[in-house]
Amino acid sequence: MSGVAQARFDQFWAAYPRKTGKGAARKWWARANPDDALLSAMLSTLDWQCKTQEWAKNGGEFIPHPTTWLNAERWTDEPREAGKRSTPREPEPKAKPPEPLPADLAQNPERWAKIVDALKAQVDAENFETWIKPVGYLGESDGVLYIEVPSAYNRSWIHRYYADRIVDLAGEGVDEVSIGIAAEKPEETEADDLPF
Repeated sequence: MSGVAQARFDQFWAAYPRKTGKGAARKWWARANPDDALLSAMLSTLDWQCKTQEWAKNGGEFIPHPTTWLNAERWTDEPREAGKRSTPREPEPKAKPPEPLPADLAQNPERWAKIVDALKAQVDAENFETWIKPVGYLGESDGVLYIEVPSAYNRSWIHRYYADRIVDLAGEGVDEVSIGIAAEKPEETEADDLPF
């Protein structure tokens, strides 16, 4: 990374309130090489984001990791107007709500393996383990790639931050992602625990 890029990164790092994953954030910075205008936009957004209730809650527990913030281009967020309730975000254009699996579901595990490998190279290890690794591949049909995740929270996160990337990485033949929630398996009951 050049001296100018390093100086810009140092400004960003000094302003960012969560000091976690500096190496991953530096890699993102070296790859993207933001100019002065983009750095200014980032710092301006961080200024109001640091004052939000969401980021102040539980001692900053809900402040995203720096690389997550950068990957999601959170500097493009807009502040909520005071006194207004938040409105639901528009769904991502390439993600669709979960639906029953079609009968003609085709399997292409090689494509899914390539997507996972590419995501592993793009995101830091913590985000990969938390969000990508738990995703299960179900199959494909009519331009839709079907995946499942362990919870509604995972579905929301994948939908918001990774659906478009998954579609882009899938390449020809995939236009959307359908994200379902994996059915919970009933807990095994030990014979000794039975009430008789």
